[in-house]
Amino acid sequence: MAIVAAATIATEAFRRPDQFSHPAVWDESGAQILPQYLRHGFLSLVEPVNGYLVLPAKLVDILAWKLSATHYPEIAFSLTILVQILVLCCIALAPTTLRHPLLCAVLPLAVPTDPETFGVSLYLLWWGTLLLVPAVLWDERRSRRVWPRMLMVVVGALSSPTIVAVLPLFVWRWWKSGRQRRELAVLLVASACGAVQAWLVLAAGAGGAHLDLRLGDAPQVVGKFFGLPFVATWSWDDGVVVGVGVLVLAVLVAGAISLRRAAPGTSTTSTSLAYLTVAAIGMSLCRAPIEAVHPVLAGPRYFFYPYVFLAWLLLQHTGAKSVTVRVVATVLLSLAALQAVLIGPRHHDDLPWAESLMACAGGETPQAITALPVHYDGVAERAWHVDLTTAECRRLVDGGILHRLDGT
Repeated sequence: MAIVAAATIATEAFRRPDQFSHPAVWDESGAQILPQYLRHGFLSLVEPVNGYLVLPAKLVDILAWKLSATHYPEIAFSLTILVQILVLCCIALAPTTLRHPLLCAVLPLAVPTDPETFGVSLYLLWWGTLLLVPAVLWDERRSRRVWPRMLMVVVGALSSPTIVAVLPLFVWRWWKSGRQRRELAVLLVASACGAVQAWLVLAAGAGGAHLDLRLGDAPQVVGKFFGLPFVATWSWDDGVVVGVGVLVLAVLVAGAISLRRAAPGTSTTSTSLAYLTVAAIGMSLCRAPIEAVHPVLAGPRYFFYPYVFLAWLLLQHTGAKSVTVRVVATVLLSLAALQAVLIGPRHHDDLPWAESLMACAGGETPQAITALPVHYDGVAERAWHVDLTTAECRRLVDGGILHRLDGT
């Protein structure tokens, strides 16, 4: 656990250094979660954000607002890192069929994208969902306990609608187990959470763009999801990137054949991760057209799951019977980690949240409205704003537990 914690803090310091020096209020945390909290308090935990539940993000934000609205950015950032550490520790320590689980826990920190999903409480929805993987790859030979899996399923499923895409793996696991009661119980919990998320998304009309791929888009899909993770920062033309992607796909196919011959159990894990990789790519393409996204330049969050699952799949292939597959998979993982380092940190402008909130709370007219700054992409001129009345700002400030303890 100490290794995971140290790696997470070090990665956050490198990839989101400005969150340490001047953390900010980000995106829907200010635009949606804060107004929901002002209206309904802790009950807002079950209110959807953008049409679905984001349980870890809501928990962190609501707790941070409750502790101190003026110091919300610092508290939320600290809690975000803590939750990331807990998620990665679950991946490292859970009895799964993943190869080198500690390395699996560290690999999401080295995802070769712009670090958009790092250090921001809202994006805990991406991290929390990772808990579904150890739940679905649980090794019953090492532990037959059901409650840890149930907890992972609930937290992971209520982090984002990704549970809907993962459900087939829970069904498959239940069927392969001989329809055991333990597996049925886990499947029913996963199905219930998935039904809630699907219903909320459909009710809100928040399904996003429809998957609209043409045959001519195949090179872009192969290049961006299988080529760019290993060459994103280098000056390659599209043909070379697609060529790298084709090479990676060939290695994955060869590795799958080699694993099936070497160890059937490992092959099942590899098949599950391959499915997750394809499903994650499909979900990303349902949210944004392929030509509009890029792991560094636009919508890097849409590459988080595909690249994490791809890295875990390559790590499985380092146990293949073929020496060539093992070597190439190791080289590819090293290249992906190098790209994460070369992509480097993300910076953002300083927005004076505490000063703005206190100025709002100090207004003379209770119903006067103040627009408080909320970061969208880190540039102050493009910041969002949340409109709060003087009365709401006072309620936020006065309602903080730390504020009341100070007696100020």
